[in-house]
Amino acid sequence: MRECMGTHTFEDGYSFRALWTRDKVPAYISWEHWEQNQRKLRENSTKFGFGVSRGSTLLAGRVVCGKCGARMSVHYRDGIPSFDCTKASMQFGEPVCQTFNGRWLEPLVAELVLKAMEPTAVEMSLIAAEDIEQDRARLEKLHQQTVERAKYQADLARRRYEEVDPSNRLVAAELEKRWEEALISQRKREEELNRFVHERPSKLTPQQRETIKDLSNNFRELWNNDATSAKDRQDLVRILFDQIVVQVIAQSECLAVTVHWSGGYISQHETRRTVMRFDDLKNGAELLSRATELYNSGCPRAEMIRQLNAEGYRSARQDQFTDTSINALFLVLRRKGMIGSKPNSIGPWWRSRALSRKLGIKPPTLTGWRHRGWVQTKQVGSRWIFWADADDLPRLQQLASFPAGVEKPDDLTHPKSKMPEFSVNA
Repeated sequence: MRECMGTHTFEDGYSFRALWTRDKVPAYISWEHWEQNQRKLRENSTKFGFGVSRGSTLLAGRVVCGKCGARMSVHYRDGIPSFDCTKASMQFGEPVCQTFNGRWLEPLVAELVLKAMEPTAVEMSLIAAEDIEQDRARLEKLHQQTVERAKYQADLARRRYEEVDPSNRLVAAELEKRWEEALISQRKREEELNRFVHERPSKLTPQQRETIKDLSNNFRELWNNDATSAKDRQDLVRILFDQIVVQVIAQSECLAVTVHWSGGYISQHETRRTVMRFDDLKNGAELLSRATELYNSGCPRAEMIRQLNAEGYRSARQDQFTDTSINALFLVLRRKGMIGSKPNSIGPWWRSRALSRKLGIKPPTLTGWRHRGWVQTKQVGSRWIFWADADDLPRLQQLASFPAGVEKPDDLTHPKSKMPEFSVNA
């Protein structure tokens, strides 16, 4: 291929015009290695927005859109990085491909780094490095043997040419051609050997191996140390990972994460993002139905938060439900007409008036039962919540129908079931 001016285009769509020479002179590195170096230089340059010097996120220049394959830009809101795929929007006026924040993505990547630097993982990596070094030694020996065979063939062709009768021009010309071909083959084999040796990574010394092992024992503490700068963490992430491909699953809060490690290994993970509405959650309809059921059962707010979190439900903008997010959920349920201003108590949690009406007694009588310990209660703010499930409600009904002024049997004054424990912020 002759020397020429042209446009070189990478797989990700980036292209540039340059003067290059390919297969014209002996190369120090392969063409693929040169392309990899050019790509790495572009990724490390802040000119293209990929450099680690921009922002504090661990993932600068490493997040790739799982839909179109473009690099995703990053901006910050309240210190939390958000990633947008705007290539199609900026170049073709199309909608933004996808967007998500890194509230849960960054901790996932950080944990992958910490696991990769655990003593066991480091020890396995060092063993793997030794195996690779042995494999390369075997390959180098094969290259050397190939060079020796090429030298032997070239030397044999030379001797045959020198021994031919000069007057026999046709035979001499043919032998000279074969000699030249053997020399070309020998030069190619030598270039391959030189390239292989030149591309060999430096071998770790015993002292370096011990340093790496010692570092792995305290790496988690070092990673979380205030003295460790954000740039140091970014540099390590860029060493470990080639790219992190992220795709929003069905416009929900779920993110599919494919991590491409520098050594060629690919791992699959799943995390979540912030969404604007409960309806955008993957199990949004199920969450609203369950919350309606708990609310109408008279379940106290704190118990409802604990129950939803225990059952694996998550809020739209946070990881777990809190007082703020449960209020937002109540507002959505009321707007949808799924709940009223007061619970439609069907048990096991009851308000005083609802349980009094159910038992056919007056609220002061129920208050007297509370003081005597005949009914299980929990104070929530200035209100009292009563517990009467399917096992205990018949006892209370019998107690309500028992004649006044007559001593009550023990089996009617002791609860049949135990009220769940929960903490309440008054």
